[in-house]
Amino acid sequence: FYDRQNQKISRSNFDGSENEYVADADLASSIAVDGGSEHIYWFNRGALYRADLNGGDIQTLASNLSSPGHLTLDIDNRSAYWSETYK
Repeated sequence: FYDRQNQKISRSNFDGSENEYVADADLASSIAVDGGSEHIYWFNRGALYRADLNGGDIQTLASNLSSPGHLTLDIDNRSAYWSETYK
């Protein structure tokens, strides 16, 4: 989940227990998880990022995006799709 007040992406169990910090992100949106490869994906300020589920190895996958949103992962074909609101 995204904690806007603290500008962090975190994870927890469904019951809210074991809340753990994953990554810093001042304007995160469209968080998606690939559990099979143990990666989390998100947009932040016009860029698409990927990290390990524990927050390690953060990589920028795409940048200079106008207004990305609606991130969807195609796990079988190892692809990410998104829309851009404004171009």
